[in-house]
Amino acid sequence: MKLPLQLCVVAFSLTATATPLIAQTPNPRQNQVHTESQGNNKPSFLPKILSDIKIKRQPVKSSLLYEGMTQAEVEKVMGKSTDIKVFSNPDMHIEILNYRQESVITKVSMIDGYLSGIACEVKTITTNDVPAFAQGIKIGMSRQEVLKLMGEPISEQRNDISIYKLERLAYAKDGQLPVNIILTDGRVEAMNVGLETPAKILGIILPAEPAMPKSGSVSQRIRVGMNPQQVISIYGQPTFVQPSVFKQQKVVDFVYAALNTDASTRFTFIDDVLTRFSFIPQANLYRSK
Repeated sequence: MKLPLQLCVVAFSLTATATPLIAQTPNPRQNQVHTESQGNNKPSFLPKILSDIKIKRQPVKSSLLYEGMTQAEVEKVMGKSTDIKVFSNPDMHIEILNYRQESVITKVSMIDGYLSGIACEVKTITTNDVPAFAQGIKIGMSRQEVLKLMGEPISEQRNDISIYKLERLAYAKDGQLPVNIILTDGRVEAMNVGLETPAKILGIILPAEPAMPKSGSVSQRIRVGMNPQQVISIYGQPTFVQPSVFKQQKVVDFVYAALNTDASTRFTFIDDVLTRFSFIPQANLYRSK
């Protein structure tokens, strides 16, 4: 049975870190929008954003989660999600639990009440010396939420050259330092004091290696932060491997497909670190538990 595509895909992305810089405040009456597009002219800020990609690893609560957990078990670790997206058909009921308050923003997919996938997208924000008028800005906010809180920016800059839709919104108030708010694909990615674009906005923070129990059934469960060898030791060699590149880093997808069924399993590694996994079961598999 073929399932609708939207029931088989969880949207995943990873994010960034910012470095505060100070710049002169422009005339607040000059509200300008500058859009950069692909062409012969060299972009003014894209090279800064893509330069010097830095990788860090940090512990994440989602490394305690694994496939097959109930929603109550997930909430015991992560807390209740206030941002839930629901997709359903007669064969499956899918809920995507978004945990934007985590230092590593996490999406947890539940099929028929059981955990079937996790995606980590790390976003950090630099708040050192951020003036009072911008303290309400949070990672993951939508563009509309920023405008509602901050009003119209004094200037905007857009760039759609890379795989990301990048935006920079500049704000300034009399007597306070100016602030840049950086968005990717319509969500707040980072913020910095001053009006210079932070150079390391597209850095990568990956999940730390999980603390695995030495024995018991959960010792053989997949967790984010694992390396490819750990996954292979549990699942064996993948059906096929898909290499790619993300933010100048090596990406490898392991895909395990079951013959003559729609069931499949996918693991995504960035720089040999498992950052997401998804289990698409046969229809009604979890309902039989």
